[in-house]
Amino acid sequence: MADTLPPSVRLNNHFQGLGRLSSISYLERDNGPTAEYRWTMTVKIDGVVMGSCDAPRRAMAKEAAAEQALRNLGLE
Repeated sequence: MADTLPPSVRLNNHFQGLGRLSSISYLERDNGPTAEYRWTMTVKIDGVVMGSCDAPRRAMAKEAAAEQALRNLGLE
């Protein structure tokens, strides 16, 4: 079942289990309505960028950035 959860939920669950949920932060940027990839989402762990993605929709950018963070942390 854990594999069917969205990447952002898996990332949150991992850090919640460690008692470090506050270590995760998301930075989002709206590149404007005419940009092909309107949203840029960056995931930081303890202030260090672990994933970043551009996508047409905000939720897509967040999940892709969280997926990168999971891979970079060796959790995928």
